Amino acid sequence: MEGILTSSQSLIGRGHSLALGATLPACCRHTAGNAVTPGKPGQIVDRETTEAVSRETNMAALDFKRLFESAPGLFLVLQPDADFTILGASDAYLRATLTQRDRIVGRGLFEVFPDNPGDPEATGTSNLRASLERVLAGKAPDAMAVQKYDMRRPESDGGGFEERYWSPLNSPVLADDGRVLCIIHRVEDVTE
Repeated sequence: MEGILTSSQSLIGRGHSLALGATLPACCRHTAGNAVTPGKPGQIVDRETTEAVSRETNMAALDFKRLFESAPGLFLVLQPDADFTILGASDAYLRATLTQRDRIVGRGLFEVFPDNPGDPEATGTSNLRASLERVLAGKAPDAMAVQKYDMRRPESDGGGFEERYWSPLNSPVLADDGRVLCIIHRVEDVTE
């Protein structure tokens, strides 16, 4: 199909980022083994030049959502709102917390991960909220001491809560103007 980027093609010019299946502007379509230079209608360049441009800008073509979700660490991305709404989760985080992406994304952090109601001494939510508030106020990472924060087991696994210990780090992602765009919540399961 003319003008459609397929997996066998790669033409990403400086300042351009196109996903597979995206329609290419006429000035960027492949032509008989050569490519038209982005932004210069009608100028044909050789494949070597096109491949060099593609290599230089390969990072622009990465699927960062897939990259994030596949990261080996335990990560959440949180919106800096009152509920700390979950925007994304790594696959490793989902496995470690016995959760599913479609059941947690878009919901508040403490709605998804409440304190264990059977533990009157539980401080997980209050400690984590305090850390996230420090990140918002200081616009700097906040490393927490090891926290006892029990995980709710799925009903299919008998329900209830499972005792867990975590080493959390909360880090802001800042806009150019200094606003907090989101918070990356990274944990390590240190349960023995």
